[in-house]
Amino acid sequence: MVEVPAGVAPLDEFDPVRLGPYALLGRLGHGGMGSVYLGRRDGAADGTRDAPLVAIKVIRGDLAGIPEFRARFEHEARAAQRVHDAYTAAVVDVDTAGSRPYLVTQYIQGPTLTARVREYGPVSPTDLVWLARAVAEALRAIHAAGVIHRDLKPSNIMLSPFGARVIDFGIARALDATTMATQGAIGTPAFMAPEQVLNGDITPATDIHAWAAILLFAATGRVPFDGGTIHTIMRQIVDETPDPGPLPDSLRHLAARALAKDPADRPTADQLVDALSGAGPAPAPTLGPIPGAQATETAGKATPERDDPGTRPSAAPAAPAAPAAPAAPAAPAAPAAPAAPAAPAAPAAPADRPLPADSASSPPPVDGPPPVRAAPSLTATAMTQVRPDLWPPRPAGPVTTAGPVGSSPGVPWWRRRWRGLAAAAAAVVVAVTVPTAVVLAGGDSGHDLAEATPLGAPLVRPMDPVTSMDVTPDSRTLAASSGDFVYLWNITDPAHPAEVIPVLTGSTDRVSSVAMSHDGRTLAAGSRDGSVRLWNLTNPAQPTPLGQLLTDTTEPVTSVVLSPNGRTLVAGSDDGTVHVWDITDPAHATAVTTLTGPSNTVTSVAISPNGRILAAGSVGGTVHLWSITDPDHPALLGNPLSVPVGGVTSVVISPDSHTLAAGGDDSEVHLWNVTDPAHPAPLGQLVAGLDEGVTAVAISRDGRTLAAGSRDGTVHLWNVADPAHPTSLRQPSTNPTDQVTSVTISADSHTLAVANAGPNLDQSIQLWQLS
Repeated sequence: MVEVPAGVAPLDEFDPVRLGPYALLGRLGHGGMGSVYLGRRDGAADGTRDAPLVAIKVIRGDLAGIPEFRARFEHEARAAQRVHDAYTAAVVDVDTAGSRPYLVTQYIQGPTLTARVREYGPVSPTDLVWLARAVAEALRAIHAAGVIHRDLKPSNIMLSPFGARVIDFGIARALDATTMATQGAIGTPAFMAPEQVLNGDITPATDIHAWAAILLFAATGRVPFDGGTIHTIMRQIVDETPDPGPLPDSLRHLAARALAKDPADRPTADQLVDALSGAGPAPAPTLGPIPGAQATETAGKATPERDDPGTRPSAAPAAPAAPAAPAAPAAPAAPAAPAAPAAPAAPAAPADRPLPADSASSPPPVDGPPPVRAAPSLTATAMTQVRPDLWPPRPAGPVTTAGPVGSSPGVPWWRRRWRGLAAAAAAVVVAVTVPTAVVLAGGDSGHDLAEATPLGAPLVRPMDPVTSMDVTPDSRTLAASSGDFVYLWNITDPAHPAEVIPVLTGSTDRVSSVAMSHDGRTLAAGSRDGSVRLWNLTNPAQPTPLGQLLTDTTEPVTSVVLSPNGRTLVAGSDDGTVHVWDITDPAHATAVTTLTGPSNTVTSVAISPNGRILAAGSVGGTVHLWSITDPDHPALLGNPLSVPVGGVTSVVISPDSHTLAAGGDDSEVHLWNVTDPAHPAPLGQLVAGLDEGVTAVAISRDGRTLAAGSRDGTVHLWNVADPAHPTSLRQPSTNPTDQVTSVTISADSHTLAVANAGPNLDQSIQLWQLS
């Protein structure tokens, strides 16, 4: 039986189990281009042992159907295979011939830079120098192979047991040949260069600008450009230059040059590496394995013919050797500690950058790294060569982003407090409880949200991820779907919620969505078995079944909503259809019509509070609108709205029925004015995460607060009292190890509920007081 690293999600019935010669073992994550899986080739080259673990990126079906994308994707992947370096994740294989194009890379076990900064706060000056040099080394190799990363950002920097690794280089260019890109600009907004915003020429200098932006993020805990909306961020990128002041002296001047608006004024990766060579010892590619982690810098050399040293660019240092065995090869200069025979030995350093000598006669500099040696077997909070006096307890309270946190000399921050958790590539880190999250409203918003305070301990009853939540109009009962059940809680006192028994059952498959009627008497629950079940919640302690509705297909129900008058129920389906029922008599509901339009799975449906507009978002990136003034005869309203990249994950309409918000895979919340629903007017986009995608959106009943949950574990808040000029509010301090699966706000606008899905099946719901 294959041992899957901790934090890797199990496959479900909708995931593939095999792609070509690769068996899929679990799911690592999901992004705008597709899903990423942990896999292993059928066998090693010599047939005597298991092949190493690899990461397999499977391209979304809608992108795979575009011939231009397929051709560009294969071309860029083949180019990326030429990159061999100790600071990058090697591209092992690519296949675009089948119905599911995929890319295979070296599996890097560890969290992203994004997750580590969120967990531990800003980075110390010493660690910043290490990070700067590792990423510069990676860019030197990438550019030497004729490749440009184009989307360098903190989440594309993995912090492995062996040091920092840059991933996903060059692949973003595949979108250039399609209409998936916004005006041809590829990149994550806060880390884009001016030429990307202006649709100019993309050169290696574009990556250099991102290098400096990443350092500022690591030094401050804040993105260098953060204007709340995508348009503001793009204006800042073009017109403003971030202050490199938070960086140490050895990096400040280089970063200032790298942030130059003119690409010609920026240094090259070679110049960065040369300039940093005097800033301290070279960043060793081996920093010692992590306790509990398989130190399988699984090089993914499952196809040895792709590992011909003769094909490597001479400018790039040799990649660490990795035969098919899952253990990393030994480094002669780094002897293993006798106390830990089971710990994997360190891989070899690049030949032109020897590791520091491990001897008393050549101690490391004060500001440099310690001698590299294999790690002994340590306890949950320990790591290589750690001393207890170097590890003060983490203080209670929120992590400040005012400046770099303290650091032990010579110990990189990403090696600290692994707590025995072998995180997967999906940014798995350790949970930290933070008692208060300050939420500041900038400008004159008319409604200053001063504080978001967690109310009591998380609700942890569900055993499966929470897929949907809703609250009764009296703000006393919370309903949440999880697995095959619907759970109820009495949140009259949200600081002391009480689970309501019994749990609602009846579904033969996972419940995907729940919705309350506006009078609070009816609860609807849509299921992947193709049904919608209704309950009478007049007395939540004694819910009464009202009946079951069946769609006219066998496709799973993905989302449900009830009209304000409680007479109409709408359900979106996996096959792109939208079903409408008359439930005036819930025990004898009648099917009214089935609407078509979305070409892909309907992810979310919403009805405006005035009862006139029905909206349906889809995986295809569209939002269709219908007039349901006459619910028996819905009428399609104009052309569908669309988002430029990825799918729509959640739609909601404001209480005044004037604003539609749609969360997307592109990590943005898109706003439209639908006062005239036949002619919606775009209001702009809100950036809701660095890159992981929005999962859920909610607007408070008073219309002032919009909440958006993200796959990166964060919840973002905005004041949308004036939706044309939304105000960004600081997000609650949620758990960065978790994916936010659902958010909802109580009818009194005082309580925010956030559902999280953790890496180890630790599902929970946290209630927050919005004051």
